[in-house]
Amino acid sequence: MLTSLKQLPDKLDKADLRVFAFDIETTKAELKFPDSKFDQIMMISYVVDGLGYLITNRQVVSADVHDFEYAPKPEYDVGKITVFNEPNEKALILKFF
Repeated sequence: MLTSLKQLPDKLDKADLRVFAFDIETTKAELKFPDSKFDQIMMISYVVDGLGYLITNRQVVSADVHDFEYAPKPEYDVGKITVFNEPNEKALILKFF
C-alpha cells in the first residue's frame, strides 16, 4: 500500500503557546527533603496562561486564605490569585488534578 502526504498550507500556523507552571509547598524537617510517610502538602500554587491559583490544605494552614493580587515584578503581573481552601491533602491533590 502506498501512502501519500499532502501539505495543507492553511494549517501551517503554529498553535498558540500555553504556559503551565506550578509550585508545591510541603511540611518537612529543617534542611531535609519531604517524606510522604509523615510530611504533607500544605499548598500548591499554579499559573495557567497568566491566570494564578492557590490551593491550600486546611489541615495545615490555620485559616482560610482569600483571593489576592500578586505581582512579584512589574513584568510578571499575575494579577488576581484565585484561592481554593480544601479540607485536607487528598482534596488538595484532587483539586489540582
